[in-house]
Amino acid sequence: MKKILITTLVVILVTNKLIAQNFYFGDVSKEELREQYYPNDSTANAAYLYKERKIYYMYDGERGWTLVTEVYERIKLYDKEGFDYATEVISLFKDGSSEKMTSLKANTYNLENNKIVKEKLAKNQVFKENKTKNTIVYKFTMPNLKKGTVVEWKYKIFSPYYSYIDEIELQHKIPIKQLNIKVKIPEYFKFKRHLKGYLPVHVVQSMNNRTIQFSYRRQVNSRSIKTVRESNKVDLRELIYTVTDKNIPALVEEDYISNIENYRAALSLELSYTEFPGSRVKNYSSTWESVCNKINKSTIFGLELAKKTYFKEDLSPILAMSSDKLKRINFILKFVKSKVKWNGIYGKYTDVGVKKAYKEGVGNIAEINLMLVAMLREGGINANPVLVSTRNHGVPLFPTSKGFNYVIAAVEINEKIILLDASEEYSMPNVLPYRTINWRGRLVKEDGTSLWVDLIPAKHAVDNINMNISIDGEGYVDGMQRSSHINMEALSYRKKYAKIKDEAIIEKRENENEAIEIADFKIINKTEVYKPVTEMFKFSSEDLIETVGDRMYFKPLFFNSQTKNPFKLDKREYPIDFGTPFIDKKMVRITIPEGYIIESIPESIAIGLPNNFGIYIFNVKMQGNKMMILSKLQMNTAVYPVLNYDEIKEFYKIIVNKNLEQIVLKKV
Repeated sequence: MKKILITTLVVILVTNKLIAQNFYFGDVSKEELREQYYPNDSTANAAYLYKERKIYYMYDGERGWTLVTEVYERIKLYDKEGFDYATEVISLFKDGSSEKMTSLKANTYNLENNKIVKEKLAKNQVFKENKTKNTIVYKFTMPNLKKGTVVEWKYKIFSPYYSYIDEIELQHKIPIKQLNIKVKIPEYFKFKRHLKGYLPVHVVQSMNNRTIQFSYRRQVNSRSIKTVRESNKVDLRELIYTVTDKNIPALVEEDYISNIENYRAALSLELSYTEFPGSRVKNYSSTWESVCNKINKSTIFGLELAKKTYFKEDLSPILAMSSDKLKRINFILKFVKSKVKWNGIYGKYTDVGVKKAYKEGVGNIAEINLMLVAMLREGGINANPVLVSTRNHGVPLFPTSKGFNYVIAAVEINEKIILLDASEEYSMPNVLPYRTINWRGRLVKEDGTSLWVDLIPAKHAVDNINMNISIDGEGYVDGMQRSSHINMEALSYRKKYAKIKDEAIIEKRENENEAIEIADFKIINKTEVYKPVTEMFKFSSEDLIETVGDRMYFKPLFFNSQTKNPFKLDKREYPIDFGTPFIDKKMVRITIPEGYIIESIPESIAIGLPNNFGIYIFNVKMQGNKMMILSKLQMNTAVYPVLNYDEIKEFYKIIVNKNLEQIVLKKV
C-alpha cells in the first residue's frame, strides 16, 4: 500500500510539473539546445517550444481604449530547412491613427563547448517598410543560426482599433510543444466567438473582477482654459478566454488544397456590440450587405468608379468599333489590359487612384478593375465590381471588410453573369486567374446592394493530346504529338510558356521525358487568348520500347502515362480542390511493325465516382495494323468532398494501374 501511495504521488508531481511548466524570456536550457529532433514528429524541421499570446484592453482618460497584444515565441531549429522560422514579420495597420510595436527583445541561443552562447538581435537588424498606404511592416531575421539553434522573441502591439482582434492562430506548419493563449475582454465589449479548422480546440471561459485606474485632465471652470489632472477608478467584470494545449501537430500540406490557411485551427472574435456606462448600445455586427455598402461608399472605391473624364476620349474609338455588347466587352477588356499593367499589389481599394494609374500605365488590382467597370458602364453595359477573397487570403468566416482583398468585374447579359479580370494578361471572359477562384465573390451594384456570385468556372479546363506513333522492327519509335489547351488550361499554359523561347520549352519537355528527342517544335496561338493554344512537335526514341527476345513491351500512353497516384495518405483531413472542373483526354494511334502481332493489350474500362463527380474511360481498338487508344479523365467538380476520399483514392489507383499496364507485341 505504501509503495502504491509513493508511486501515485510521483505521478501526480510529474504531471503537475508538466502542466505547470513555465517559460521565461532568456531562460533557455541546455536540454532544449541538445534536442536533435521533435519527439512527436522526427520529420519536423523546426518547432515552437512555446507560443504565447496575451490580449487585453487598456484605458486612458484622454485617449480612450487601446487593444494590447503581447507576443512571446520560442522556436527550436532542428536543421537548415527550419531556418525560415527564425524570421518574424510584424504587420501594423494605419488609417490616420496607427498601430505601434514596442518592447521588442529577441535572442539567438547556441550550445558551444557545453556552454550556452546568447546573441541579441541588434536594432539595425530590424527593418521597417511602408508596405502600402495602410500597412507598416517590421521584419527581422535572427543572427548566427545553426543546426540546433533556439531563437525567441517578444514584443507588444498597441492598437487604437479596439473593435478588431486579429485572428488567433492555434496551429502552424511546424508543431507546437506548448501553447498558451489568454484574451481578456471588458464587460462593455460583446464579442461572438468563432473556431475554425479541423483540430479539436478547447476554449475555457471564465470571469474576473478588474479595477481600471486612469487619469485625465479637467477644465477648472467654463471661463478658464486652465486644466487640472485628476485620477479615477472603475470596477468592472472581465470575460476571459483561455486556450492551453501541448504537442499540437503541424498543419500538414496535402496535394490539391486551395489554401492550407482555410484549415488552420484558429480562434476568431467578432465584435457584436459595445455598451458603455451611460451610453447607448453601439452595434458592430454586420451583414455582408452592410459591409459591401460601406465599401461601395468609400472614396477609394465607389467614388473612383464614378470618374470617367480621364478615359472618355481614348475610349470613343473603341466603342465605335461595334455596338454588339459581347464584342464591346472583349474590346474594352483588351484595351484596359494594353493600357494599364498590374504592379503586383492586391487590394479592394485604390492606392494612387484610377486617374493616375491610367496616366502612368500601372496600378493595383482595384485601380485596374474599377477602371474596367467604369469603361464598361460608359459603353452601355450593365457592369459592376465583384469583391473577392483570393485563395491565399482564405475564406472569410463572418461579415467583415477585411474578408476581401481583391476586386474583379462582372457584366450581366441575358440573365447571365460574365466575370472579367484585366490585371491578367491571358485572361478571358469567365476565365479568371487561378488566384481569384475561391468559392464566391460579392457583386456590388451601383445602389450599394449586393449579392453572391460563384467564382468557380462552369466550363471544364481541357487538355487534349493526340499522338501518332510508328514502331519499326527494332523497337525504334517515330512520332508526332499535338496538344491543345482550352479555358483555364490555356491560361495556365500561356502564363508558363508565352514569354519563354521555344528552345527552353523543348529542353524542358526532353528533361521531363528523358527517353525522347524533339524536332519541329511549334506553338500556335501563343498569345491569342480567344483561341485554344496548341503545341506540336515530332519526337523519336530508342528507349520507349523494351525488347526482350521476340517480344516488344510498352505503356499504352508512352511518356504521357499517369504513373503516380496523387492520393497516397491513408486518411485525408481536407477537401480536394482541383481549382476547376477539367477534362484530360489522350488519343494515341500506333502503327504496329510489320512481322509483329498483338499478344496482349490492356482491357478497356469505364469507371465513375459517386454523384457524377468524375469518370474515367480507357479504350483500345484495333483496325488492321493500327491500334487506337483513348484515355479520358473527366472531373465534373472543382472541389471533391473529403468524405469520399477513399473512393477517389481507389479511382486514381485504377487509372495509374491501367496506365502502367503493358502492350505486348510478338514477332511471327
